[in-house]
Amino acid sequence: MGKRTMSTINLSLAQQLIKSNGHFKDDPQVVKIVRYDNAFGDVSYAAIYIHQEYNLYEESPACHNVKVLWELKKGGPK
Repeated sequence: MGKRTMSTINLSLAQQLIKSNGHFKDDPQVVKIVRYDNAFGDVSYAAIYIHQEYNLYEESPACHNVKVLWELKKGGPK
């Protein structure tokens, strides 16, 4: 199994990625943005890139109350 890198971002970048349909500079395409409560009780945001496991952020000891904020629609950019 490959390495599972987690891409934690802030709210401002999450909003920018949503507005730009998952594009940011030369980064790979973002396919999903989630909000979750982290292990320390704080709210965190994360971007899931096209090359990552789609369900990378699921309920776990480190991620609670996971909510999908945005998903790339089928047939979108590749």
